[in-house]
Amino acid sequence: MVFASAREFVRVTVALAAAMALLAATPKSCGQACGVQPGFEPGLTYSTTSYSPSSITSMDVHDDGTGPALYVAEDNYGPLAGFGSRTANLPATGLARLRNGRWERVPGYAGLARLVRSLDLGANLPGGPQLYVWGGDQPGQGGVSTIGLLRWDGSAWHTVQSVSITGVSIAAFDDGLGGGRQLYVATDRGSGNDVQRWNGHQWQTLPMMGHYDSQGVFSIVDDGSGPRLYLGGIDSNDQQVVSKLRRWNGAQMEVVEVPPGIEPIESVEGILGPDGPELVACGSFTINGQATSLATRKPDGTWVNLHVPPQPQGTYRFPIHMRKVHELDQDLVYVLGALSHPGSQAVNGYYRYDGVSVTEPMSTYVGLAAQTGYAYSRDVTVFDDGRGPALWVGGWLGGAAQPSATPTIIPANGVFRVPLTGNDAGRPHAIGKGIESWAGSTGASNPRLLVQNIHYQGRDQLAISGPVFAVDGRPAQQLVLFDGQHWTVQPAPSAWAYSYLPLGVGVQIANGAERLVFGQSGFGGVSYLSNDGAVLVSVGQPGLPAFVSALVNFDDGTSGGPTLYALGAGVWRLVEGGWQRISSAYTPSFVVGDLGQGSRLFASMSFADGPGVGVWNGTSWTRLGPAGGFASVPTSLVVHDDGAGPHLYAGFESTGTFGGVAAARIAKFDGSGWQPLGAGLTGGRNAVPLALASFDDGTGPALYAAGDFATAGGVACRGFARWRSGRWEPYLDINQRSVDGYSLSTLNLNVLGDTLYLTGFFADTGLRPAGAPTNTESNVIQAANILAIRACPPACFPDLNNDGVTDQTDVDYLINAAAGGDNPTHANLDLNNDGVIDQGDVDVLINVIAGAPCQ
Repeated sequence: MVFASAREFVRVTVALAAAMALLAATPKSCGQACGVQPGFEPGLTYSTTSYSPSSITSMDVHDDGTGPALYVAEDNYGPLAGFGSRTANLPATGLARLRNGRWERVPGYAGLARLVRSLDLGANLPGGPQLYVWGGDQPGQGGVSTIGLLRWDGSAWHTVQSVSITGVSIAAFDDGLGGGRQLYVATDRGSGNDVQRWNGHQWQTLPMMGHYDSQGVFSIVDDGSGPRLYLGGIDSNDQQVVSKLRRWNGAQMEVVEVPPGIEPIESVEGILGPDGPELVACGSFTINGQATSLATRKPDGTWVNLHVPPQPQGTYRFPIHMRKVHELDQDLVYVLGALSHPGSQAVNGYYRYDGVSVTEPMSTYVGLAAQTGYAYSRDVTVFDDGRGPALWVGGWLGGAAQPSATPTIIPANGVFRVPLTGNDAGRPHAIGKGIESWAGSTGASNPRLLVQNIHYQGRDQLAISGPVFAVDGRPAQQLVLFDGQHWTVQPAPSAWAYSYLPLGVGVQIANGAERLVFGQSGFGGVSYLSNDGAVLVSVGQPGLPAFVSALVNFDDGTSGGPTLYALGAGVWRLVEGGWQRISSAYTPSFVVGDLGQGSRLFASMSFADGPGVGVWNGTSWTRLGPAGGFASVPTSLVVHDDGAGPHLYAGFESTGTFGGVAAARIAKFDGSGWQPLGAGLTGGRNAVPLALASFDDGTGPALYAAGDFATAGGVACRGFARWRSGRWEPYLDINQRSVDGYSLSTLNLNVLGDTLYLTGFFADTGLRPAGAPTNTESNVIQAANILAIRACPPACFPDLNNDGVTDQTDVDYLINAAAGGDNPTHANLDLNNDGVIDQGDVDVLINVIAGAPCQ
């Protein structure tokens, strides 16, 4: 397209001149890349109703030379092996790191981990902070397993202590007597306890005064006389008080006397209060006849009760921990542990003290359904993962909630984050950016997410329903919408308990207004939310008495316009305000499509002469194609145009036979009969339905298939392939999840705009090109139940605003987008393909508008 006149060319170049300086000074990187986008980053793993979540023992922020990362240690794999997979190719690991928004394995580390700290020994060990990890089960030379204290220098692991002992606490401290900053280690040898220090070359056992206990914790405290190293603790095995507070004076661990009732001191920290340095201690105290778990010694020596409820008596007593963190512009002391259990509901988590007052606790739960039992937090740290500074809380945690009469539980399999800024400051969040989902019973034999395309509120969106508890790291309530850029959390009524979840989702036009309607598991029916989001209102009188798994709008020519069709113990339609069953046959899938004769409703079902696909003409069903061939009722249907016109494709269990030719799991209706697609999809579990979608990623139209299979067209491929140009192409290997005996392999494929989304329970050990070997040092998890495949536009596509012409409006579009504005068409703005959007791209666009070819 050329300019309409020379005047238009002058007008365009003048309009561009004002933007040239800005573009030249601040070139922008390219827009969102095309291709596979595992950009919906995960939590450690998804949550379950299990009472054995991951046990996060320690966290710290460390930079090994590749940028700051949050390192997390776990000493109990639990049923989900939160940092890895129980497979021969990818052994589980108790140490992972969050870096650049993605969870990673730490190279070379296997086994469990109890303690992780980033410490700098200064001149004693040049090179800056090193990462110290205790509890390794780390392969040593000759394959010998060593358990003890290990050091990570960013490229290799080094054994600091290899004897089989339990590490209790470590700290880096300079006592001012000429030895410099050294590593202090408190250990439990089983038959005795000691404190050692390491100067980077040699170990020295320090003299002790009496016995100290196995839960000793170091803290560097300014008690008014300068920094001092303190050691506190309690023996949690026999509950006997055998220790007092100790302080290293450079020659020995001296006992620090405290008033009666202020012992045992399990942990101690220092904080700067309004009157000077304070010594904050946690344990089980009695001050002025009142029990407490937290007290502080003011600068004048008086002890003050901070009124943190004590742990209950007569139960196993979990240790209480403290950690000082720098939060925004102040130092705070966090108190962690199983702090209180009012009634039968576990209300645990943490308190924090700022030198003036103590906050209310953050409630944590060990189970998502019962919300009972013990749960406790063990460590905290502040880290910015790219979304702003947040407090990261780790422990034996199955969920988190703000204290309230009916708390909304946020999944937290061992760890969650609490933003420190913004509208959500102080509220617990799931770690990930994807779909955090619960895999408990939902009234169906195979718990699953359901994802459906809907047009709602003026735009196409994905409706994701089922056991959804968080999206994009934010709390969610069983039903969320996604328009390709933004997540919208729908309100949840009290009726949406864990066993009654919204499944099939659709849109109904009633009295000229849109309603978001949905079916539900458990008791069935189709409903919508009242305006206040508190009450479910039934659609249709009487209500649909069936378990509803899908909804669609279709105009069959008999109802005066589109009406709702539902899958639930057959096929139903909404006619004159009531539900009418139009088929009682088993129907796992239906789809509306046009094969060249107008829009029709296709449904998989059983006929008297065998399973197949039916077509609804408004009054009755007719079979599509001849009888026979299908070994079972097809479980998935999709319309796909491979360039030769639209055709219907069906996915089914096992192997069918059409015209004497075997078809494995999938077949195509060619207008007169069903035909196999090459060698089909084989291996895996046939009972898992295939997810099918038609999509063009920029290289031509293809039919994508996802499910539980091992080969595509005879070529090894684990779970994700596409049919293009008459042959199967393995696309990605995906690893479905399996928990508590369920193979959670039901997946969804949906197209929204220029992107194909794969959703479901998958990817707990990563994604990789089909057939590629497993890289055990790569990301442990690359997607939390969702990934995107963005279509790649032509290298040079000058119609940036996608209005059919290349003119002034495309220039305006480029200027706005390059200056930081939106790019709603997701156009490739890097027209000269040099990696940045700058003056060069504007020159290309001007030349193309003037008549030059776009290359």
